[in-house]
Amino acid sequence: MLTLLVPILINYLDDPEQLQQQQQQQRTTKSKYVTALNDHAIQWLMKIGLKYPQEFKTFMAQAPELRRKLEAAIKRNQMNATLQKSKSEAANAAARNSAAQQQKPTIQLKTDFSNFSFA
Repeated sequence: MLTLLVPILINYLDDPEQLQQQQQQQRTTKSKYVTALNDHAIQWLMKIGLKYPQEFKTFMAQAPELRRKLEAAIKRNQMNATLQKSKSEAANAAARNSAAQQQKPTIQLKTDFSNFSFA
């Protein structure tokens, strides 16, 4: 079963050589479905690897081309996750800063204390 499922899932992954050629040609627009299929295949492969570690390692040792493709896809996936996390943290920090700067007082005072001094 593992010898059938793993190669099929790995074939759904993005090919690193094809991605490199697309980047050189500046055609990096991927369909959201292709991206979703790639992410789903990586998740399934990770689950299989955790559930059957010995069999998975043995199979990957027998198929170096599939192993290379899987390793490249996992590295890209981790890099993209790190990049998205840093982008979201930066966006959250910017939103907090702008909200803090634009926040008006919640209580309106009837007396103007702007000319008040400690003298």
